[in-house]
Amino acid sequence: MAHPTCTPPSAESSSPVFQLFQLGETPQTNMNAQALETSPSSGNDPDLTGRILRARIVRTWLDHCDVVLIDPETGEEYSTLGRLYQHDSLAWKEPALLGELPDYRQSTAEHPNVLPAVYVTYAREEKQQKHWFVHERWGANNPWDDLALKEDDLVYGTVSREVVAKRTSELVGYLVQLYETAPLLTLNGEEDKEGRRQPDIEVFIPVEELPWGDGAVGGRMAHGVPPVW
Repeated sequence: MAHPTCTPPSAESSSPVFQLFQLGETPQTNMNAQALETSPSSGNDPDLTGRILRARIVRTWLDHCDVVLIDPETGEEYSTLGRLYQHDSLAWKEPALLGELPDYRQSTAEHPNVLPAVYVTYAREEKQQKHWFVHERWGANNPWDDLALKEDDLVYGTVSREVVAKRTSELVGYLVQLYETAPLLTLNGEEDKEGRRQPDIEVFIPVEELPWGDGAVGGRMAHGVPPVW
């Protein structure tokens, strides 16, 4: 079984993510920083990491949209655009693509389309252009203010994607989206007595902690045998 160790959001780390480790072993240091790619503040903008801002949609594609980030108190607009992917939006469970949804239509001069709250996760260069990547669900309900997880909690969810090292393209682990609002479990598999629920976050499982289909634990996949989920 495994328990989570937190890598909290900060200017030095990428999108906040939990890492899972085997019980009794020492957590490795911040593997997701290499895998998910970290960048400093963009352009003349201050560091927006961890802030909750308003966002005006300026262009919409099939699975994401670009937004102008706006300070909700001062109305200041930041020069570097934000980018919101559907899997981080409030429409993440919609069968239709984000670009087909009226709530994410592109703004016009007559009809601006403003999202009331997005959480800024990190800055990254994509296709030679820097963006602030944002998370709409965390803007509406920030799980990091009072994270309902502690050592020895058991968590569960759905594998969302592979994580590879930026420089080597080598597989380093997987991200797992937790079943949000599902009950947390104790080490013996019982529901938490305090009634705590899983937060709406992803966890990172390094390859060193994976059980493989051939009976091996950890290391790289051998003979094309997939991991056991």
